[in-house]
Amino acid sequence: MATTANLSALIKYYADKQKSPFIDFKEFCTYIKKYADHHVEEQGELVKYLGDTAGTINAELQGLSEKHLVAMTTNGNKKMIVAFNFFVSRYTAQYNEILRNDSTPYPLVSDLPKQFPLTAIERKAAVSYIPSLIEKDTSKTNQIFFSGIFSGNSSFSIAILHFNENFD
Repeated sequence: MATTANLSALIKYYADKQKSPFIDFKEFCTYIKKYADHHVEEQGELVKYLGDTAGTINAELQGLSEKHLVAMTTNGNKKMIVAFNFFVSRYTAQYNEILRNDSTPYPLVSDLPKQFPLTAIERKAAVSYIPSLIEKDTSKTNQIFFSGIFSGNSSFSIAILHFNENFD
């Protein structure tokens, strides 16, 4: 990975390295402080992580959360970062497999890990949402669609995870 000060890119790299979308906040802060200390001469913007690392990261995570790039959760007494881009990479591969092999199952919300914050997923009635998708170009959409959600009145719904970055 090239040296960067982009926290979203660093979260993606760290999640990929850990092979998990669930990142312990304290461990990540320690990693970022070491990363910044090692690369600050190459990338001057990293100096912001050398002071109050946890406070700086926490403030930036709020912005990333508003952009649907991460979510903050707690697991017991641990503060966790949920890296949505980890799922984007995973489901992009699954969608590509669906294109090659139509017997590949479409992703379901129940496929997500139990720790995944379901509040990050928007649910919409398929009967009204799908026609609106057909009307506009969705080839560059920043959404992951999940099927198999049924509302109380037995109408078919879809769940959508929005994100604001493109990953191939």
